[in-house]
Amino acid sequence: MTREILNELVKAHKLNLDHYDKVKAWINPQYTFIYVSFGMHECVGGRVKMVETTKFRLSIASILKKAEHWPEDYETSIFGDFIWNIK
Repeated sequence: MTREILNELVKAHKLNLDHYDKVKAWINPQYTFIYVSFGMHECVGGRVKMVETTKFRLSIASILKKAEHWPEDYETSIFGDFIWNIK
């Protein structure tokens, strides 16, 4: 995921990035939707987990129709990426 794509998602869904510190995005196996999850990285009792607070999905067909980005450009690592590390 790039900073440009992240800014488009935040603007389209009217999110405040101050409430989140991690983003995770993946494509489903049928290659029809991209699932995006924003959340907080939390440490509880020595275990670190991502508390998901906002989830939404994007249609790959609509992304391909716009032809601005490829669907693979939206993906993050399997554990999610910290927002401040996205360039």
